[in-house]
Amino acid sequence: MNINKINLNVAKCASTEKSRYHLNGIHFTKGFCEATNGNILARITYPYQFPLEEIPEQIKTGSKDDLKEFIIPLDGVKDIPIVKGKVRLPILAETYIDVEQANNNGTVKFQTTNLETTPTAEIRKIDGEFPDTSAVWPKDENAVFEICLDPALLKKICETGDIGIRSTIMTFTFYGNMAPVKVRSRNSETEQEFTGLIMPMGGDAREFKPNVEIKGV
Repeated sequence: MNINKINLNVAKCASTEKSRYHLNGIHFTKGFCEATNGNILARITYPYQFPLEEIPEQIKTGSKDDLKEFIIPLDGVKDIPIVKGKVRLPILAETYIDVEQANNNGTVKFQTTNLETTPTAEIRKIDGEFPDTSAVWPKDENAVFEICLDPALLKKICETGDIGIRSTIMTFTFYGNMAPVKVRSRNSETEQEFTGLIMPMGGDAREFKPNVEIKGV
């Protein structure tokens, strides 16, 4: 299972409130990684998955379809090895998760390789359950245009959705003046998709303060 630095963008949307420790990191699932602070929710799918038989022997990984979901803390994200600069083979530009190890231990092992060295980070998991964020995603109907959004939160969700291609186009879908707005973008080079939610503001919009949090998180 391979990820890239674009996936780690969701960390910008994680909570930093210590009392909400289960939201203080990135949640990895079979289909995407995600993060939320209760007001915004960001998901980014994984890049093209290289066939396991093509991955260098220095790397121990597995299929993303076998992955059991887990959360790693924000202070561990910075330790994940990420390849910088150009590489001669696309497969060497990725970061790999040891799926079997992650499924059976309290830590997760991330690796990269240049065929000569294999930088590795073993990061502890957050002990707890991430909320069922699928329950808050709106249905694709009854969209409206007028809505009041906190510009600071909008900036954060847009920065997260800027997933590495100059011509990125972001789509905003509205479902009601008190319903979350869905934000989408796609990187055609890596075949990754970003989806996010931002909550509307209530009352006096000049307060720049969301009136409600995403329920359940």
